[in-house]
Amino acid sequence: MKTLLSLIITSTFFITGCHVSSRTSMYGSGGRTSYNVAAQNTTNQELLLNLVRLRYSDTPYFLELNGITTQFNFTGKLLPSIKIPGFNQDNPAALGGDFAWSNQPTIQYSPLEGKDFAIQLMQPLDLRIIQGLLLTGWDVDRVFRLLIQNMADIPNANAASGPIPVRPPHYKKFFECLTLLRHFQTLGQLQVGVRFIPHHGDHDLSEEDACKERPNTIQISFPAESVQAERLADLLEGVSKRKGRYVLNMRQAFNEQAEIGIMTRSLLSAMYYLSLGVQVPLRDLQAGIVATTQNVDGSMFDWGEVVGDLFEIHWSLHRPDHAYLAVAYRGYWFYIDDSDVNSKRTFVLLQQIYNLQARQQDKESPILSIPLGSG
Repeated sequence: MKTLLSLIITSTFFITGCHVSSRTSMYGSGGRTSYNVAAQNTTNQELLLNLVRLRYSDTPYFLELNGITTQFNFTGKLLPSIKIPGFNQDNPAALGGDFAWSNQPTIQYSPLEGKDFAIQLMQPLDLRIIQGLLLTGWDVDRVFRLLIQNMADIPNANAASGPIPVRPPHYKKFFECLTLLRHFQTLGQLQVGVRFIPHHGDHDLSEEDACKERPNTIQISFPAESVQAERLADLLEGVSKRKGRYVLNMRQAFNEQAEIGIMTRSLLSAMYYLSLGVQVPLRDLQAGIVATTQNVDGSMFDWGEVVGDLFEIHWSLHRPDHAYLAVAYRGYWFYIDDSDVNSKRTFVLLQQIYNLQARQQDKESPILSIPLGSG
C-alpha cells in the first residue's frame, strides 16, 4: 500500500512536469500581449529617438524587428523533504518537489540601411499616401503641414525639410490656406483627389491607361460663394470655377512652364520638420552643441511658432512620470507629455507614414539574432 502511494505521487509529479498550460503561455508575463506591447513601445521609442538625433544633427538609425520566437519550459523534480504518513522512525520516508517554468525568447533584428532604404527615406511621398490619410479621417491641416513643402508658390517652411536653417522660414501664408481648407473639411465640403495628367504631347493617353499611372496631380475642390472661398481662391493661383465650386489642379513638382505645383516632403524631410519641436536644454544651446536659427536682429528664432502647436518634445534630467513616450539621450530624458493629445496624434501620423513609406527592403540585411535568456 505504501509503495503504491509513493508511485502514484511520483507519477503525478513527472506528468505535471512536462506540461505548460496554454493559458500560462498565452496570457502570462511572457505571453502574446506582453510581446505585442513591448514591440509597439520600442518601435515608438526608436522613432522618437531618431527625431531627437536629428535635432542634435546626429544620424538617424533604424533596426527592423523581424521576428519573435519563444520557448516555454516547465520542470519538476522530487526531493526527500515531506514525511509520508504511515512511516515511522524505523522505516522513514519523505517526498518533496521542486517546480519551475521559464520562457526563452529570441528576438531577430536587421538594420535598415543601404541605397534602397536611403532612397525610401529621401524620395518625395506619393500623392496617394496624402489622399489615403485624408480619406481615413486625418485633418487636412495636420497632413499638409507635415507632408507638403510647397503648394503652388506658397512655401511651408521649405528650409525646415533638412538640417536646421540659418534664417527664419516663410510659412504664414501657407498656414492661412490650411485654416481655410480645414474650415471646408469640417463642414464636409472639401474634396481632395489625385489623378494622372499627361504631360504636353501625351494627350492621346486613354483614361483607362491614365488610371494605371502613378498620380502626378492633386485636385482640391471647395464650394464657391462665401467669404472663406473667395479668400482661399485668391491665395491659390490657378483656381477655376465649375458648377458652383472652385477647382485647383496642382501637378507634383514642376509643370511645363517650370512653375512649381505641389511639392511633397520625403519621410526624412518630415522627420527633420518635426525634430524642430524638440526642446533643447539651455546649456546645450549655449555650448553650441545644437544649431539655432537667427532672426535678422541676431536674436534666436523660436521654432515653436512653426511646429509648437503641432508637435512638442520636452526634456528632463530624470525619467518623467507622466510621459506618453520617453527615451534617454545625451544624459537627458526626452519625452512626449501624456496630456499633449495634439503631439500624440502627430506622432501617430508620422508612425503611419513611416510604415507606408519605409517598406522592408527586397534584399534584407543580415539578421542579428539576440537570445535574451530565461525570464
